[in-house]
Amino acid sequence: MLKLPSAEPTWIDMLPGVRMQVRPLAALDVLHAREAARSIYLADAEAETKDPAVSVTAGEAMVRACARRAVVAWDGIGDESGEPMPVSPEAIDAAMAHPALYDRFETLVFAPALRGPAD
Repeated sequence: MLKLPSAEPTWIDMLPGVRMQVRPLAALDVLHAREAARSIYLADAEAETKDPAVSVTAGEAMVRACARRAVVAWDGIGDESGEPMPVSPEAIDAAMAHPALYDRFETLVFAPALRGPAD
C-alpha cells in the first residue's frame, strides 16, 4: 500500500538555532528541479570552455530549486546586521550558499523526496 504523506508543512531543525518550515516536495517540484539541472547542462554544452564540475553545479541547482519551492517559513536566519530575513527566492538562495545548511536541506528534505516513502 502506498501511504501518502501529509501535505501540511512541517518544521525541521536544520542547525542550532535555525529551523525551516517546509512543505513536502511533490512530483512537480522534482520536475522543476530537473529543469534547473537541465539548464545548467545546456548552458555548459553551448559554452566555449566546458565546466569539469558541471554535474556538481547541476546538482546544486536541483537542491536550490527544491528549496525555493518547499521552504515556506524559517526562524534563525538573518541579514548581515542580525535582522530576521523574510523568506524569498533570493534569501533562500543566500541561505543555501551556507554549506552546513545546504547539506542539512539536501539530507533531510531533498534526498528523501527523491527516494520516496520508505514503506
